[in-house]
Amino acid sequence: MRRRDKLHNIERANLLAEQRYLESKGLLNEFNKDRKPIQQIKDLKELPIGDFVNKFKSIATDTKVQGVLKRGQKDGNPGDDKISYESTDIPVSKLKPTQNEIGMDESLKNILTDKYGSLGSFLQGSADVGPNPLVTYNGQYIIDGHHRWSQVFAANPKATVPCMNLKGSLGPMDILKIVHMSIAVGAKKLPLSSAQGTNLLKVDSQSVMDYVKTNMTETAFKVWQQAGNENIEAVQKLITGNVGAMQKNGVADGAPPRTAMPQTDAAEKTTAVIDRVAGGQIDFNKPGHQFGGDGGA
Repeated sequence: MRRRDKLHNIERANLLAEQRYLESKGLLNEFNKDRKPIQQIKDLKELPIGDFVNKFKSIATDTKVQGVLKRGQKDGNPGDDKISYESTDIPVSKLKPTQNEIGMDESLKNILTDKYGSLGSFLQGSADVGPNPLVTYNGQYIIDGHHRWSQVFAANPKATVPCMNLKGSLGPMDILKIVHMSIAVGAKKLPLSSAQGTNLLKVDSQSVMDYVKTNMTETAFKVWQQAGNENIEAVQKLITGNVGAMQKNGVADGAPPRTAMPQTDAAEKTTAVIDRVAGGQIDFNKPGHQFGGDGGA
């Protein structure tokens, strides 16, 4: 018997054994009968994050793919996909972006107009970033909330921000993939967004100085004055220095553009997305483990 035929027979025998296992456990269903979505997820999770997003968005709404993704608690090992998290406040200076571009308009406009009335909290050191906390990983990486983080950093690098801080041994790019999968399960789609305006992580200091002077409103300037800044020049110097410090902090290895980043609050509350991840509902670690083997992961 040729080697190729022998391998084919072995694979067929393994598949039949897996199906018998599922039948004995009452786990065989329409999703288990089709190995294609399982193999697709296995292949995707090995890709760089940018390539992952480009390919995943084309299959994220497929019902069979959705069925596999949601089986983290029904795959024979309900604990292998759990990633714990804690609600905590983290200094913005301790956090590093997992994307390589942050829009200057989205980052600086709020602290120059105080549109949401949050500037005072930034300058006082305990930042109010709205109803959804930032999503972070191991107290070091930003998973979602980059523009809120950059607003606070540009105003006051010593300030803290409320975070849902995931904790684990995976790399930050793997966490981005898992969060994307959780979003797709909840939203039945993969919402994405692009950065607006100049990249704050690359902009030169003179551009920041000019931007501050051009966009500062009287309302916001009064808040800056109350924090001890006597004139617009002082605010220009302060924000420009903070942006420089932000740039020196760098980004995570492999950080993609914003277009590849998860948007946890695009269709539901951030807490719902992260609760699925923390609860191990997303079958990422060993997709296909419900077949009784190790899923080939």
